[in-house]
Amino acid sequence: MPFADALRSRIQSATWQSIGAAAANGTSPWGTIPGIGSTANFIWHDRLADGSASDSGYAIYRTKKPVVACDLDVDSDNSGTLDRSASEEGIEADAARPGVIIPVGGNRAKLVVQALAGQAASLALNSEAARQMKVYPQATGGTALEFKPFGTNPVPTLDMAGVQGGVVTGATTTWTLWVEATAPSVSLADIVFTLTANGGLSSTDIVRATAMAMPAVDIDVDSNNNGSIGEDDDPIEDTDPGDYAIVGARIFQNIDDDDRNGSMDKADGQFKPGVEDLDLAEALLRTSGLRALNSSPLKKDGIYRLWLGVPAGLNVFADRRRAPLTPDGTDGTWRYWNVAPDGASTFPSKVFIEGLVVGEYEVLWQLCEPNAPGQNGPPQQSVARDVVDISVEEMVFPTSDQHDPDAYSKNTSQWDGFALKEEYPWIIEKPLVDFIKARSPVGWLETPYRQPPASGEANAPSLESRQTANNGSFTIEFEFEYDRSRGESGWVAANGQQKISFVANSGVKFGTDFSTEIALLDVRAMVDRATITTNNVTYTGLDAFDPSKGGGIVVDDMSGEGKVDFPDLTGSEREEIARLLTGVAYNRDYVGVTDAPNMPPIKADRQADDYFRVLKAVYDRAGDTAGGSLKANYAGATSTLAIWLNGQQTYVRNTTDSDFKPVGAVDTLQLQSHWGSGVRFKNIKISD
Repeated sequence: MPFADALRSRIQSATWQSIGAAAANGTSPWGTIPGIGSTANFIWHDRLADGSASDSGYAIYRTKKPVVACDLDVDSDNSGTLDRSASEEGIEADAARPGVIIPVGGNRAKLVVQALAGQAASLALNSEAARQMKVYPQATGGTALEFKPFGTNPVPTLDMAGVQGGVVTGATTTWTLWVEATAPSVSLADIVFTLTANGGLSSTDIVRATAMAMPAVDIDVDSNNNGSIGEDDDPIEDTDPGDYAIVGARIFQNIDDDDRNGSMDKADGQFKPGVEDLDLAEALLRTSGLRALNSSPLKKDGIYRLWLGVPAGLNVFADRRRAPLTPDGTDGTWRYWNVAPDGASTFPSKVFIEGLVVGEYEVLWQLCEPNAPGQNGPPQQSVARDVVDISVEEMVFPTSDQHDPDAYSKNTSQWDGFALKEEYPWIIEKPLVDFIKARSPVGWLETPYRQPPASGEANAPSLESRQTANNGSFTIEFEFEYDRSRGESGWVAANGQQKISFVANSGVKFGTDFSTEIALLDVRAMVDRATITTNNVTYTGLDAFDPSKGGGIVVDDMSGEGKVDFPDLTGSEREEIARLLTGVAYNRDYVGVTDAPNMPPIKADRQADDYFRVLKAVYDRAGDTAGGSLKANYAGATSTLAIWLNGQQTYVRNTTDSDFKPVGAVDTLQLQSHWGSGVRFKNIKISD
């Protein structure tokens, strides 16, 4: 072998050429060399066979890339990934850039240290780094590594030979360390880490960092749907905008009528005092560290803004009365509030989110730099942001016998029950979260009072069930209440008419065209509102109907039907007694009515007294309690309808009789209620 001086001289004056010959690892006669990769090749400068020009001498090889004795890397471009890219390498020592930004008290930043295996290396901190940083061998927890003067160097230094966890790959040892900021930087990129390789191949590498007291924003909703907002909601909030991985706070599509004004709440403006919209999701808005923006070395000139991003499909208010927000400005569906130099801002501490359209949504709360570019609102350069998920679901009043025991943990589209429509609103007393908490039906379902539409129709749209009857048979059971607090002014008069039946008036419909109805009517309230004057004597209540007193029941000459006739009710319609009963099939003949056992089967034989006896029996059975329970069973095999009111059977009849339309296969039930009729449904159960 030549002396070192001769080698050095040849290398300095050499003309380098490409490799002339190569063969795969495993080639004869050398075979496979252990520890060498299968993709490695045997090489020589001219030929692998005998007769090489260097057979009596030697060949000198060099690497195409220079050997680097050490390398130090951080996420200098703050992309969120330490990828050791050219862009990171090119700016890691630039004092005009922040280097890796490390939040004070926040997550640690990754620091990758590399040195040639077996070569001494040391990591030094400048004075600012020593004051503001701690370095750990793990991302969380653990004990900080100790930096101290090393050899003749008075700068706090870490001898890498004493650091555990180095991974040797080929000729390189790699350590992954983690840097924690304990105090904010005084100036941009004032934290400097220097890695030095000592002995052998000597070199240094430098990276910079800036420690920031980072402002933070926080938005919280009832993400676990337990009825309150607390720390237990934070772990399940969506932290990755766009993935909709978490259901989040669940609310009904706001199509009922909590303020009882006759229109869907989502179409309303601000509610009158004392009335609240129950179907809004409360969201808390918070910030911290805004004052630190003014002293940050990264502060930009201009106005920082807090942006609330509420997408189309949602709306947002200042309170449950639906008062509008008062932001400093808007951009599309975004609202923003300016941040003053001292960190002050007039943003509200809470807002209330409304579901307009069924779907999954994300609501963002962001602090953005001045003039941050973005589409339809802020920001792609947010200084800080937080996001929560909102699930807007169909408004369904559930039945008490859910086929799926986990139904309440699932979207309302999978519930058994009665779904509200967007035509004219009903009222569900409780918000969605109350059903989720109780895992059962809570509150009641009813129609609000409203003036009739221009057409004069007093009927509310019927709500259709989502539980399918089996083989055309069903049993429905529910409790009900009559709201008698509304008085005479509470009942709707269609087309200016007056009807004695404009009291709590509702029912359950089924069959072909839903033409068969199980009547539910507050007979007590109806009878008590009757008044008639006969022979200068005024009769009220049952006496007003009694043929021997007020005579308010007459027999129609043409049809033979018993009807009410109350001239004192101006414009009152002569309604048939068959429409004024409860717990029976609505507007059918008296066959099957338990309280009409002696009704003559032929209409021509019936007198006013016969109809009065039926009405009085129903009146007495209904009792004075403003509510009760109803059960109805339809046996498809025998076409038999049976009804029980307050536990006593009030009706049984075959629906193939002539005054019924064919019932057909029953797969859906309807709840029917007149506007403002005052019937409240509770604890509905539907079974086969």
